[in-house]
Amino acid sequence: MMALQTFAAIIGPIRMAAHELGYAIAVHGSLRRDIDLVAIPWTKDAASKEALLSALCDRVGGIPEPDGWRPRPHGRFAHIVRVPGQNPQTYIDLSVMDVRQS
Repeated sequence: MMALQTFAAIIGPIRMAAHELGYAIAVHGSLRRDIDLVAIPWTKDAASKEALLSALCDRVGGIPEPDGWRPRPHGRFAHIVRVPGQNPQTYIDLSVMDVRQS
């Protein structure tokens, strides 16, 4: 249940940072092993995925994995973020929907 404890401590700051950058955050998964989050651009002026990742890491002291963004189906990009002081098996798997211009 380490992921659930970590999630409880960081979800508020993550949601606040995402909101400030024009994103909504949805939780996906069981929170047993990792913390699967989906960031959805919510406003027409939503920031870049890079700005979102940076803001989330700043808020929770997260460290992005050096592998960078991984493309996923339907225009998503995923990035792993480690949270220092937590079980190494507990991490954030952030999936960001691509910002589209309408």
